[in-house]
Amino acid sequence: MSLGLIGDPRAVDPLIEALNDENEWVRLNAAKALGEINDPRTIKPLVEAMDDNNVDVREAVREALEKLGAD
Repeated sequence: MSLGLIGDPRAVDPLIEALNDENEWVRLNAAKALGEINDPRTIKPLVEAMDDNNVDVREAVREALEKLGAD
């Protein structure tokens, strides 16, 4: 999540890729970090991540989208 808090736009692509990681904690933290980066490129991957099979990841994605104003 540190990458998101820094707000570095270079973090967006690696974090988007992390939304597809096999580890649920990686996906969850990627979603949280993307919610901290105000970048429109994050919206579509986050919406797609709403289909994640883990309820905690889906909740993190929902919260990230709310922060981005995409609810």
